[in-house]
Amino acid sequence: MKKILLPILLLVPAPGFCVPLTFDLKGGQAMPFGGDWGDSDIGYKPATAAAFAGWKRVDDLLSLGLEAGVESGHGSRANDALEIDIFHLAPSLRVSFPSGARTWTLLAGAGIFHWKHSSYSAGASRFDAGSATNFGVSLGAGVKRRVFGLPLGLEAVWRHLFSMKSDGVGDIGPADNLCLYLSVHFGDPKPVLLPPPLEPYDPGY
Repeated sequence: MKKILLPILLLVPAPGFCVPLTFDLKGGQAMPFGGDWGDSDIGYKPATAAAFAGWKRVDDLLSLGLEAGVESGHGSRANDALEIDIFHLAPSLRVSFPSGARTWTLLAGAGIFHWKHSSYSAGASRFDAGSATNFGVSLGAGVKRRVFGLPLGLEAVWRHLFSMKSDGVGDIGPADNLCLYLSVHFGDPKPVLLPPPLEPYDPGY
């Protein structure tokens, strides 16, 4: 629990200090590739991907952040009744390179990946829904710019889950997703100040 709370506390502003906080809301698609997970016959299909990230700027280039996201609806190619959802919570680092109207970004993160599978039948056997938690990493790159005044971005992120194994789905092995996102960037660096002290009431006499 302490390991999860630490990156969250890094994003909490302290009164009286200028804490530049920005946020990204991302949506797109997660495409499996490689190994049994991405096999075109027995692997899993692309799924809807969404993520939300908060960032605290360290300097002009580096930001610390925390990202939470989900890839929902990875359907099995071998069994239409089986679906897998993957959730992640990942402390991350981001490096930004402004270039004219654009800002290029590099992303690296590592954290907890919790995945769950639906109940399904295979032959004469019935398998209950189940879940498991493993560790994984994320690496990505993107570009941001304003389009008609709206701060938008495109981002490609490789997410690697070290192992997927449970009684319900067996041993899938490592899982790799290429997540393509359209993002909206919002929030500006603003000082977080204490409210001014209340003046004593003076009735005028």
